[in-house]
Amino acid sequence: MCPRCGDRLLAPQESFVIAEVAAEPTLPELVVPSLPSRVFLGFLLSIGFVIAFGEFTIASFGSLTNTQTSLIHLVSVALGSLVAAAGQKFGSLAGLLVGFLAGAVLTFAQRAQMTQMGTATPVTPLGWSVAFPLLALVVGWLGSKIWPPLADSQIAPSRQQAKETQVLQSADPTRFPEQIRTKKSGRPTVWVRIMLGGLLAFSSVVASEAFRTILARGSLGLFQMGGTHNSGTIAAQVAVIFMILGGVIAGANTGAGVRHGLYTSILTIGGLFLASSTRDDGNFQPVIGLCYYLEQPVAPLLHPVVGGMVALATGLLVTAGGWLGATLFPPLAPPSLRSRRYYPV
Repeated sequence: MCPRCGDRLLAPQESFVIAEVAAEPTLPELVVPSLPSRVFLGFLLSIGFVIAFGEFTIASFGSLTNTQTSLIHLVSVALGSLVAAAGQKFGSLAGLLVGFLAGAVLTFAQRAQMTQMGTATPVTPLGWSVAFPLLALVVGWLGSKIWPPLADSQIAPSRQQAKETQVLQSADPTRFPEQIRTKKSGRPTVWVRIMLGGLLAFSSVVASEAFRTILARGSLGLFQMGGTHNSGTIAAQVAVIFMILGGVIAGANTGAGVRHGLYTSILTIGGLFLASSTRDDGNFQPVIGLCYYLEQPVAPLLHPVVGGMVALATGLLVTAGGWLGATLFPPLAPPSLRSRRYYPV
């Protein structure tokens, strides 16, 4: 105890506590988004603007013509590119990438819709593939000129960098610098969790019909699901739940949930395509239910359109599950460190 103030004195090995407290910045951390995050944000905004403008046009005019659809697509991609390029040093590159991604998705969706309705395509896919990136390139360049990026002197060091600097200066030099270097190397990939999560996500599609049958017959009528004509939609719902759960298992206690979820989704997609090639009909009940939900013709999983839909849905669901697992179940400290407590007087 301090003879003057009565506070508890810290031993030298406890100096890192003071270092962590002193490392807290007085100003909030300035987050500078990266180019991939900006492109992803612009892509999501473009798709969102398409949906919003389309619903507004239908509500105002009662229908949506091909010309109105094309105009909505161009305006939406331009707005998404403008937001993606704002504050970026290479705004034209961000706009160009948004134009490629959003343009490809919108062109594919519009062409599939027109093919299903039996109408002619107003422009060729080559025209769309050129129009979207060129427009996004110009708008991205304008966005970077209207909202220029911050200078290097305006970007404050992150909280983590400040904390590591303070720890290096104040902590025990024989222990904590090595821990900091280990922390910078990133979290390892736990392949066992990826295998377990992928197995659950894969089984949710392959064995969905058997699971539905067992649940309907073994519940004494409690889980009757409307007969076999609803088997596809019920199987798709069950598969969605277990795909997310598989991602949660893959990302839990890892600290890198998105990466584990992405690897698990790739493993699951590859297994589904391989299993589909060995079946006579080449299809599964959840795939049929997905076609019903998206109002697409039922086709085998190896069909390009159906395979693309299944791959996209599986990737999004399992990756989102990995992020959710890492968020709900973060990594814990080793058991040797959990019992240590610091109680200031």
